Amino acid sequence: ADMENPPSAYLRSKAAGERAVIDNANGMTIQIFRPSIIFGEGDNFFGQFASLLRWVPVFPLVCPNSRFAPVWVEDVVSAFANALGRSAVEGPAETYNLCGPRSYRFRELIEFTAEKLDKRRLIIGVPDWIAQLQGRAMECLPNPLFTLDNFYSLQADSTCDCNDFAPLGLDPASFEIKNTKECCRVRKAFFIRLAVPFSGFSVVFFNPIPLLVKMADHILSHGIIFFCQAKPFRERFF
Repeated sequence: ADMENPPSAYLRSKAAGERAVIDNANGMTIQIFRPSIIFGEGDNFFGQFASLLRWVPVFPLVCPNSRFAPVWVEDVVSAFANALGRSAVEGPAETYNLCGPRSYRFRELIEFTAEKLDKRRLIIGVPDWIAQLQGRAMECLPNPLFTLDNFYSLQADSTCDCNDFAPLGLDPASFEIKNTKECCRVRKAFFIRLAVPFSGFSVVFFNPIPLLVKMADHILSHGIIFFCQAKPFRERFF
């Protein structure tokens, strides 16, 4: 992404954070890492789209031609470790752009995710003017899936002009090989924690939605659910 003139508030905040760290280094060695989207089992990016693709036969996609260079989480961790083990270099900061071996259009990533889920989906590109209206409307909701600032972020490709894995002695893994069906899962929370304002306490509620989704998915896939009787309390713990 362009960190000199970022198109969105999100990217501008990242650029401002980098400048603040460099300006206040006071002789410390600064290492800055700029990965593209990071993927791995339970990641938020592919997991969220996978959860939508399971239920939506026609998938409207904003900015379908935006480009990403997905990078495997373990490669990013290895880059951190190798960079920390290097000798300090002269200059205000060491910057590492971390990308996978090739870039993909947004549409290609969604198609790949649907294929891994064994789901045939019609993916339709949404015109920019509709995407902006959608962003303005959805950002008024609590925990929106898409905002106008997300749209602006997608105007800058998340790719690397110069990939810095090689100087760190690493060869990033292929997205097609590492992004298995397990990576296209979103971690389901069976409990919700809500903070009580001004009290310092929080309340935990049971969240039945992931369980209901799992049951519905099983019914659609197998046509029946088998319930197993749990062992009595005494038998389980004594």
